[in-house]
Amino acid sequence: MRINVRRIATLLLAVAAGCAKDPDYSTHDAGTGDTGAVMSACPADASADAPAIDVGGGAPDAGGLNCAASCEFAGGVAVGCATRFQYGINFAWDQFAGDFGGISAWCAPGVSRSARVRSALLDMRANGVDTVRWWVWPDFRGDGVALDAGGTPLGLGGTALADVDAALALAAEAGIHIQFCLFSFDNFKPDRMLNNGRFIRGIRSIVLDETKRAALMQQVVRPFVRAVTASPNAARAVAWDVINEPEWAISGADAYGDEPFTPQTTLETVTHAEMEAFVRDTITAIRAESSLPVTVGGAAAKWPRAWSGVDLDFYSIHIYDWVNMHWPYSASASELGIMGKPVVMGEFPVNGLTGVPYNQMLESWYGNGYAGALGWAVNGGSSAALSWSMGKAAVKAFAEAKGCTTAY
Repeated sequence: MRINVRRIATLLLAVAAGCAKDPDYSTHDAGTGDTGAVMSACPADASADAPAIDVGGGAPDAGGLNCAASCEFAGGVAVGCATRFQYGINFAWDQFAGDFGGISAWCAPGVSRSARVRSALLDMRANGVDTVRWWVWPDFRGDGVALDAGGTPLGLGGTALADVDAALALAAEAGIHIQFCLFSFDNFKPDRMLNNGRFIRGIRSIVLDETKRAALMQQVVRPFVRAVTASPNAARAVAWDVINEPEWAISGADAYGDEPFTPQTTLETVTHAEMEAFVRDTITAIRAESSLPVTVGGAAAKWPRAWSGVDLDFYSIHIYDWVNMHWPYSASASELGIMGKPVVMGEFPVNGLTGVPYNQMLESWYGNGYAGALGWAVNGGSSAALSWSMGKAAVKAFAEAKGCTTAY
C-alpha cells in the first residue's frame, strides 16, 4: 500500500492546530484547570465574589465609532457608519469559559471582578489593536450559563450580566472594540466529571434536542445579546461570531461540495445539517436583539462553502501552517472559493506563518481584498509563533502604517 506521507503530515498538523488553543490546565490559579482542586475558600482578590472593579460608573460612551469618510476601507466589514479593515487580536480570554459568569468553584472571577483585564486591554490598544475577538462560553464549566439537571438551559448565571457591562466599559476606557464569540468546538467535548469534582455539560445533547436548543436561544443567547445592546457602552461591540471552528465537531460532508470534514476524535460530532441548524438558530437569536454583523469562525479555507447557507454578514476563516500548505495566505478569497461577502482572517499566528513574517501576511491580505485580520493571541498559546509579547510590535507597526482604515 502506498502511503501519502505529505497527506498524513498535513492531517497531524491539522489535529495539532485544532487542539492548540485548549487552555493549559497545569496550574489552578489560571482559572481554567481540569486538574486543579476545588478550593474551600478563595483569596479575596481571586474570588468570583470579590468586590467589583471600578469601571467608571457606566457613563455613556460617546466615541464608539469614527464615521469619517476618509477612513473607509472598500470591501471591509461595515458597522453602522463605518466600513473598516477589521484589525486586531484574539484575546481570546482572561479565564477560559469564565470571563462572562465566573467560575466560583475554581476562584476564577469574571471580567467585572478581574483586575487583570483592564491592563490587558490597555496594552492591546497601545499596540495598535482596535478589534478584540473575545470568547464567551467555549464550554459550560463556568457559572455564566445555568442548566438544570437534565441539561436544559435555564438562563444566565453567576456574574454574566455584570461582566458584560464591565467588558464594554473597559473597552470604552481602553478605546478598543469587541467581537463576541459565543461558542466553540470545545463545547462538543462529552459530558464529563473532572477529577476536581466539577461537572461540565457537553453541548451536543442541547444542539440535537429542539426544546433544549430553543431554551439556549431564548434564555441564554438573547438575554446576553440584549445586555450588550442595552449597555451604555454598546457602541464598543462591533460584531458577533456564533462559534469558533465548528468544523472540528462535524462528521461527514456538507451539501455544498466541500471536502469531507475531519473531526477531532475527542469531540462528540454532529452532521453538517445539524450544526447548520444550530448556527442558524443562533443567528436568528442574535438578530432579534442586535443589528451588528454576524460571522462564524471557520477553521480553514479547506471548507470554503460550509457556511454559505446561513445568514452571515461576513465570512471569517483561520489559517495556520497546515492550512497554508494547501490554501496559501497569498491567494485571494475568490481563488480559495469564498465569494459573495467580505472575508476576515479571523485567526493566524501573531508572529507569522513559517517563513512568512507578520507584515508580509498583512500587506498581502490588505492589498488582496480581505476585510480584516485578527491574530492569535494575547492568551491561548504558549509557542513562540503565538506569543503576543513577541508579536505586538509588528501589530502596532501595521496599524500605524495604515492609519484609521484599521479602526472603528
